[in-house]
Amino acid sequence: MIKKITMPTGGQNTDEALLVKWHFDVGEKVKRGDILFDIETDKMTLEIESFASGYLISKKYDEDSMVKEGEIVALIGDDKDKESMLGEIANNEVQDSSSEIDDYQPIMASPQKVETIVEIEESKDEDVFIMASPLAKKIAREKGIKLEEIENAGSKIIHKIDVLNHAETRSEQEVEKNYTTIKHTNMRRLIANRMVDSLSTSAHFSIFTDIDMTKAIKIRDELNEELKSKNVKITFNDMIIKCATRAIKEVPAVNSSFFEDHIKVWNDVNFGVAVAVNNGIVVPVVHKCQNLSLTEIAQNNADNIAKAKAGAVKQENMSGGTITLSSMGMYGVGKFTSIINQPESAILSIGAIEKKAVVTDDDQIVVKPIMIITTTFDHRGIDGATGAEFSKKLKKYLENPIFLLA
Repeated sequence: MIKKITMPTGGQNTDEALLVKWHFDVGEKVKRGDILFDIETDKMTLEIESFASGYLISKKYDEDSMVKEGEIVALIGDDKDKESMLGEIANNEVQDSSSEIDDYQPIMASPQKVETIVEIEESKDEDVFIMASPLAKKIAREKGIKLEEIENAGSKIIHKIDVLNHAETRSEQEVEKNYTTIKHTNMRRLIANRMVDSLSTSAHFSIFTDIDMTKAIKIRDELNEELKSKNVKITFNDMIIKCATRAIKEVPAVNSSFFEDHIKVWNDVNFGVAVAVNNGIVVPVVHKCQNLSLTEIAQNNADNIAKAKAGAVKQENMSGGTITLSSMGMYGVGKFTSIINQPESAILSIGAIEKKAVVTDDDQIVVKPIMIITTTFDHRGIDGATGAEFSKKLKKYLENPIFLLA
């Protein structure tokens, strides 16, 4: 019996993936659980296992092909299927190759009237004569092009368009010497598309909030000292997620998605955390943060980040996000704005903790560790006052983490 292998889902933001590599050739025996092929989505590279045992009797797509979710990628069959199917495929390939030859028969273009006279010029190679129109020769002389440099110059009549095309190609090659070309990966292409789609779809506005991290730093140090034996380390991102989750409880509109005729306010706070990897950015998700302690958030987050950097994060840990956190503090960036990860309505941009002079309520100037958090909202569903209220609550809980125990 023949089993169909279909393309799995590429994630919540795309319905296609790049087929990167095949691990078996047609005719080879495959066991259930073997890695059949690799795909690259907008977020990661995945190894796809075969759910069936048998012989690979057909590949429907070549490597470096974009494949839609649900499309048949391969067929796996038993001994009888292998004999009958491979014979049938072989016949089809012969027919297909014949049709390809028919499809690509060369078509002779009619020369322009000004190029009807053909002159023959002897090249440096005594056995090759180059035929070119007077206009083509004139343009070649003006541009300093030797006719024998033009591709297939010895086997066709050179016209004006051939010289111009060669000049353009030569110019591009000269320019390319001044930079390095990096081919887009599927992840980079889809990230680019999503960012443009987000900006063209939603109306972004941002609120910058200065956070006094004095108490947060003290509590974090004390917790990490206590948790040493449990091999758990609390990061500032973990504390921000916990505080933001508490703020969302009081301002739930922030944890929402805008649609054409309604807004969905999500019950679960699923925090995505942007992680830089070799070829782009992935966003693993800590699910149901409202039910997790600070330690549990830290454990989930650390596990997700380690798997993301190793390229081993699973699809279920990459989907379902309702709000995202992006941090560049480790790079010394003081403040920045991020693009909302659709279909979410908010993203937090975390800057570095920097010592700054602050004027206290009693007009004293003191130096304090300040972090700037920029929260970008989708103005279609979140008004300025709502965004400001959320930012105010987030500041309150981060500056006074003791409130998280209430």
